[in-house]
Amino acid sequence: MHRRFVSNMELGCPKRSLGAFYTPEVLSDILCQWAITDATNTVLEPSFGGCGFLQSAKSTLTRLGQPAPVKQLYGCDIDPRAFGHLQSILSQPVDTERFHLGDFLAFKPHETWPAKFSAVVGNPPYLPYRKIDRAARARARAILSAAGFDIDLGASLWAYFVALSCHYVETGGRTAWILPSSFLHANYAIDLRKFLARQFPTMRAFELEQRFFVADGTEEKTIVLLAANKVDQTLNVPNASTDIDLVRCKGLEELTEAIQNWDNGYSERTLNCGTSVADGLQTDARALMADLAKSTSATLLGDHVDIRIGLVTGNNKFFVLDESTRRQSHLNSNELLGILSKFKYA
Repeated sequence: MHRRFVSNMELGCPKRSLGAFYTPEVLSDILCQWAITDATNTVLEPSFGGCGFLQSAKSTLTRLGQPAPVKQLYGCDIDPRAFGHLQSILSQPVDTERFHLGDFLAFKPHETWPAKFSAVVGNPPYLPYRKIDRAARARARAILSAAGFDIDLGASLWAYFVALSCHYVETGGRTAWILPSSFLHANYAIDLRKFLARQFPTMRAFELEQRFFVADGTEEKTIVLLAANKVDQTLNVPNASTDIDLVRCKGLEELTEAIQNWDNGYSERTLNCGTSVADGLQTDARALMADLAKSTSATLLGDHVDIRIGLVTGNNKFFVLDESTRRQSHLNSNELLGILSKFKYA
């Protein structure tokens, strides 16, 4: 087959419409230096965007002694603009056999690709369920179902990327991700974390207090997920934990130290991804919560409202109304359900 190269491509869709948030180099460096352990490693970035992870992977392989690191890098991206970034990073025309223009969920690897990769790294796109291409979603769901995971129909796009990437990690391999805080709190993330725990016996999440994507319009905390020692595809981790340990870090310095401590087997207090809010309370706060739970004057919030983080409402502009719109539409309050459309309103 004739190999085609891309020298320059037209601008694509805006970043926000693609759910793209480009990762700061210092953060992608930390993840790649952990995920790539040998000069012979092959690396996949399923949504390379601004190419920060590919740049970090290239630098890491070079530091490990690989004289031709670019030949071990592979990736996908749906945005043509990403290939302009990629050409600058590689300092050469883009090989479209190794770097695919298209949706990772619908992608069928080229015959020249490795069957599996030593490391899969990235910062997946953050798009809600309703914006995911139906055909691509159906293909991804079929692959995941064959692996024993029926992903929640309301899951956001990032969850599909993380789950599907497990299919591409070789036995013993690693994966490293930048994820939104919904990895800890969304209902659909519960089964995702269980699925990951069955795939990787060695795994830890790190919650960063520092906000890295404020300039891109999101105030969410960043979650770093590291997973190692991928099991054979036909097996599951015996007695896999139902959730993932979590460490809280203020910024990159604490993150680097926490990763080193984990790698070196040092014991430190960890929380649990599924109960990180309650686990993180100070002793006095825990005691107060216990007293309130016993009090006849206090009731649980769940007795009054249905808490569903990650709920898909559909067309928000139509279905989620403010008070002014309610009045203009001549709707009574008892005809509507109350909702907090954003966590910051809580």
